[in-house]
Amino acid sequence: MSLAVRNNTPCTSVIQRSEKMGKVDFLLLDAQLEQAAAQSLMVQLEAIRKNGISSDHCEHIEGITTTTVALDTVLGRFAISMPIPTFRFERKRVNYIEELLRRKAGLLKEIGIDG
Repeated sequence: MSLAVRNNTPCTSVIQRSEKMGKVDFLLLDAQLEQAAAQSLMVQLEAIRKNGISSDHCEHIEGITTTTVALDTVLGRFAISMPIPTFRFERKRVNYIEELLRRKAGLLKEIGIDG
């Protein structure tokens, strides 16, 4: 059974309602939620491709925001991640992102890639 997450909040009401619904109804609802999650993921991936930056806010570790940039080099694909306490990240978001992009540019320059 899939657990849907909407706005970082588990949809426990879906699980509670499943006891009152038939199996087929629940499977249809589950498929619709999975489709919505897939569409949401595609929107997020498009934004990441456009901006070159990905952030997760408390998704892996509570209270930690991790911001990441990708490095696509002749040596392979790598990433630079910066985990920061969320309360600190929110106060200086722009500074942290700018610094992360400077670090990326510096590393690419060191290996001979202008980008």
